Amino acid sequence: MSPRQRAAVGRNHQRIQTYLKTPPAGPSARKQTRETYRLFGKYLVDFFRYSVSDKHGLENRVTMEGEEYLTEALACGRGVLLATAHVGNWELGGLILALRGYPLTVAYRPMSSPRVNRMFLEQRQHRGLDPVPLGRAAISLVRALRKGRIAAVLADRDFSENPFPTPFFGAPARLPRGPATLSFRTGAPLLPGFMLRQPNGNFRLAFFPKIDPKQFDSIEAVQVELVHSLETVIGENPTQWFVFDDFWSDGRTSSLQTKGEGAYG
Repeated sequence: MSPRQRAAVGRNHQRIQTYLKTPPAGPSARKQTRETYRLFGKYLVDFFRYSVSDKHGLENRVTMEGEEYLTEALACGRGVLLATAHVGNWELGGLILALRGYPLTVAYRPMSSPRVNRMFLEQRQHRGLDPVPLGRAAISLVRALRKGRIAAVLADRDFSENPFPTPFFGAPARLPRGPATLSFRTGAPLLPGFMLRQPNGNFRLAFFPKIDPKQFDSIEAVQVELVHSLETVIGENPTQWFVFDDFWSDGRTSSLQTKGEGAYG
């Protein structure tokens, strides 16, 4: 219902497609924007659907690709920092890993409403996840990594007060440096992973090869590698990237999006 947000989604798509040299035009651009909202609606439905119904029914709808990358990263013995994004259905990706026996600690941004925040927190705990709020997450994530657990973070939205612009689809954007910093300082490999909706309504949980911080000489170099994976997945699935403000305007989120982000973060 917000013309401003619809226009922002369209501009985000235009930035991505222009960088990839496949810019949408006219009705095609409007169709992409509408599809983004349609898929986000499905994300919300699935979030609650698999909270009240048989969670194991989800497993029949998911194909996992690159699980060997996850196994290899865990074998390093330093824990694994799973980096994902607001793409597809990241919440259900965590549920699938928990159902398959992977110990998972997840960082989340609390909602402004205590009641709604409690609801989402209980949903995550019910799924077997160990959720920790941003602001106090660093220590909990480090502890999880030292125990050899998987610590999951969202790597495409930065809510800190200290922006570090990063080239993203050909223009500076405000992306969080936390995942790259935590990986570099703890030695835990970064593992990009994304739960993507397929045309038939099923899902594909895809992992990329690990990013081993020991092979890089700086946080910035680790960040570049992580951004490459984000560009690949978002570029291939722009209508599954759920960002409803102008991502490249100044790298900051609008007040409306910031208030609501905790529902998805």
